[in-house]
Amino acid sequence: MIDNELKKIGRRHTSEEAANAVRLLKKYFDNVSIDVMFGLPGQDRCSYRKTLEEIISLQPQHISSYSLMLEDGTAMTNLVGRGVVNLPDEEEWLALFEMNKQSLNEAGYEHYEISNYAKPGFESRHNSAYWLGLPYLGLGPGAHSYDGERIRRANPADLKGYLKYYSGRPASKEDGSERYFFIEEYLSNEELAEEMIMTRLRMKSGLNLDEFSDKFGNQQAVRLKEKAENFIKRGELAMSGESLHLTKKGILLSDYILSSLI
Repeated sequence: MIDNELKKIGRRHTSEEAANAVRLLKKYFDNVSIDVMFGLPGQDRCSYRKTLEEIISLQPQHISSYSLMLEDGTAMTNLVGRGVVNLPDEEEWLALFEMNKQSLNEAGYEHYEISNYAKPGFESRHNSAYWLGLPYLGLGPGAHSYDGERIRRANPADLKGYLKYYSGRPASKEDGSERYFFIEEYLSNEELAEEMIMTRLRMKSGLNLDEFSDKFGNQQAVRLKEKAENFIKRGELAMSGESLHLTKKGILLSDYILSSLI
């Protein structure tokens, strides 16, 4: 955690404040997670090694590690486009990614999902529910829910509307409260299959092709295997029993591989 790097991405806290927050949490909780970013403006192997050493010294149970992503319309994207801010080049980015994985693995963290590392037994149950397609309930404005089958529900991000709808007052055509205060989406088999491919292959455990076949039919599973063959030959995908998973090489090309399989 380097103060200058934090400032360049608009963070208001210092490295010491972040470390103190973790130390405080560890006094009261036995399961603490940290987010860390690499590929930042001005970041190099030396500065990122220092960041990793400090994070590992804090001994959180879980670490989410993300590469900086440029989003359209953001101030950072504008600055990079104008040449005001320079990001690490591809070679440096790959070095940072490798350092990230090696350092965390050596410190006892398992790389169980593309962007997540955990001490044994501390894998995120919350995020794993999304990746495994399990049901979850979201309460409040802006919350999302999923029934674990094919129905996804979203509440509008409208606090006043939410309170009015659930206040128990009679529905009124005038104020529009007769409408349901949520939007439902019914997922097709094709959409469910695509989601299963994209989420399961993010995980170290991979995509079980027997399970995929049971859900969507043998023909779909055969088609998926055929699409995966070239990636397997190139060493970017591999089979472990009946599970298809990304290799170390494949993780670096995960966006391309996943989009090619669906």
